Amino acid sequence: MATKRSTSKQANVNNVQAALEKTTPPPEGGKLNPEELAIFDLYAQGKARDDWFPHELMQLCQLAKLTHLFNESKEALDLEGSVIVNAKGTLVQNPLFSVVDSLIRSQLALTRSLNLSSASGQKKEQNTARAKKQKDTKESLSNRTNLLAVPNKPKK
Repeated sequence: MATKRSTSKQANVNNVQAALEKTTPPPEGGKLNPEELAIFDLYAQGKARDDWFPHELMQLCQLAKLTHLFNESKEALDLEGSVIVNAKGTLVQNPLFSVVDSLIRSQLALTRSLNLSSASGQKKEQNTARAKKQKDTKESLSNRTNLLAVPNKPKK
């Protein structure tokens, strides 16, 4: 993806086009169910559309799948409890606890590698500025009545 200065006219046109398109589409190889697609869309908003490389989008699909699996495992753990009774009648730690722990570690590592961490020091200034500009444009376009001239109603 070619990077252009965010102050150029073409960058402004690209910004409006990206804002009009609702989401960053997942790559063809990333097969996601509807829940994972919703998570993918949330993560994809972390960068401007033009800042995503194809390999990052594949990693983003993996992150969406991990997050969905984490959510399901966490719900199951919450229902069962962190301590369960085994076949011998002894209280033991629920095996789902270690599954949830490894999923969250993998999820956080992938989030850091994609620079989606909330730590401001890890964000690239160029990506942050472009993403903010794209978000502002999306908000402006969501209220299109401010952008379009509305004809006056004839007086009766």
